[in-house]
Amino acid sequence: MKLKDILKNTRKSAEMTQKDVAILLGVVDSCYAKWEQGRTEPSVDDLIKLASIFHVSVDYLVGVENDDYTINSQVESQLTVDEIEVLDLFRSLNSDGKIIAKSYLESLQEINSIKKYIG
Repeated sequence: MKLKDILKNTRKSAEMTQKDVAILLGVVDSCYAKWEQGRTEPSVDDLIKLASIFHVSVDYLVGVENDDYTINSQVESQLTVDEIEVLDLFRSLNSDGKIIAKSYLESLQEINSIKKYIG
């Protein structure tokens, strides 16, 4: 299977639109669309971001792994109960909810960083 097909299938499995993925990547919609059309290919950095967004390995995205390998089996055994609950809640959200949740968490992280400097 080609990268363009894997991207499209993985995105659809994640119940996301091309626009959703583009927003999370910080690229314009047409840039991501061209990847799914096979007209251009993402950079290595973008592949890493895509793997994180879709919760798969880069190897999976580039077709090295044929099965539906996800990070879950590697990482989830190392998560705390609270982390697993948050991850399960995040996964249950639709694509808009995921974008909002990610933005909210980034804001919390920024507030936490500012508090470290203030004391």
